[in-house]
Amino acid sequence: MGNEQSTKSQEEAQKATMRRLLDEQRKMYEKKCQEVMDQVKAQTTQNAQAANQNPSSVVHPAHAPQPSYAPPPAYAPQPAYAPQVPQPTHFAQNPHQVPSIPGPSFERQRAPYSYVREDLQNAMTATAPPASTLYPNLNNRNNQFSFEDNNSNPTHDFVFVNHGGPQRTRPSAPTRDRSINRSRNNGNDNEFLCPTCKTLFGLQIYQCNRGHSSCNRCKEQGRCCGICGNSITTTRNYALEGYIAEQRMPCRFNKNGCTLSFKMTEMDIHCRECPFKELHCPLGCFWRGQLKQLTLHFDALHPEQRSVDINSEIQLRNISSNSQNVYLILIGVFNFLFHVKVSEAERKIYMVVQLIGTKVSASKWSYELHVYNKSDFRRKFTFSDAVASHAESLTDMFKEAKCLVLPHAYAATYLNNGALTYKLFIKKTTDKGPRGDFDKNWRVRGRN
Repeated sequence: MGNEQSTKSQEEAQKATMRRLLDEQRKMYEKKCQEVMDQVKAQTTQNAQAANQNPSSVVHPAHAPQPSYAPPPAYAPQPAYAPQVPQPTHFAQNPHQVPSIPGPSFERQRAPYSYVREDLQNAMTATAPPASTLYPNLNNRNNQFSFEDNNSNPTHDFVFVNHGGPQRTRPSAPTRDRSINRSRNNGNDNEFLCPTCKTLFGLQIYQCNRGHSSCNRCKEQGRCCGICGNSITTTRNYALEGYIAEQRMPCRFNKNGCTLSFKMTEMDIHCRECPFKELHCPLGCFWRGQLKQLTLHFDALHPEQRSVDINSEIQLRNISSNSQNVYLILIGVFNFLFHVKVSEAERKIYMVVQLIGTKVSASKWSYELHVYNKSDFRRKFTFSDAVASHAESLTDMFKEAKCLVLPHAYAATYLNNGALTYKLFIKKTTDKGPRGDFDKNWRVRGRN
């Protein structure tokens, strides 16, 4: 409590001191102003008396003792300018230059317009009183208004407030940055788009009767020309086909997120394996959508197909009955499909891993399968291979044995309580060799 009262007392004392100092300064300022006003009033009275006695003996304020600031001019209380009929405005060659106006009455004024020298001089000399010396230096050529160039060394002792030189002219319109709009800067981009379906041309381009081009997809679907409405004929536009075939263009699915670009001769190959095209459900249900929606679809409708994970124990029961399952495995932003097929007719078990992506991306990954007997840890079957792309035919891989192929008779030796136990590992490799050439254990089969 004592500290708070002491703090308040100190603040009140400081405020009282500040008020006292401000009052003293205000009184000193008022006293100084009163002295200046008395001097000006006395000088004005003296000039008025001298003008009544002898007009030629009037003392102009410019020759009288001046205070620290420029006082207002001393002149009779009659108007300095007689009313004039408005005249049309005449602009000088440089209308944005501030004139150097002599006279204390213009100390804080800036000329908004520039007039012709003769008109302004005649108006001032004609309206000024004949016996007044309000503008004693008006007839001096050195102090006349300068409309072309301001005097660098003016004879008067005042300056224009806030004037740093000739005023800049305002541009007619604000400057704009260079446009980056593709449709304006790259008008040739429209040459790559089919005017009927607004997608990129393919390798085959057809024309209508009036010579307008359309892609092969529009012709096969029986569409009419998107420009004139005529039917698309079988006439080919070979010149445009050859030109487009040598141009690099973005993927057709760039709006879905693909950032790659190819020549048209390579575009169809890429589009067949592009992961950003419309996907079908790997389990064969009615769903169709984008890659980013696949995980949500599995979680909502196929949650049991998300139960498999890498480096975890998996069991396959009933190895003698036909079955085929696919599991979705996520590693970061990469989506893998793990296929397990049991063929009763062939008496074999197939396992393979696919990446939802291009073959180039899939070749950077490898997978391993470890089959073992939980009751006998001395026996283990290991298989490793490169990950395949989802664009590769699953049937062909099973038929050509480009995957793990385990006969029923051999798989039965690893059964434990009627179930086949195994683990799955997926790893990334930086080896750029041929498919599957990622380590010395490429496609290794055998027992340890």
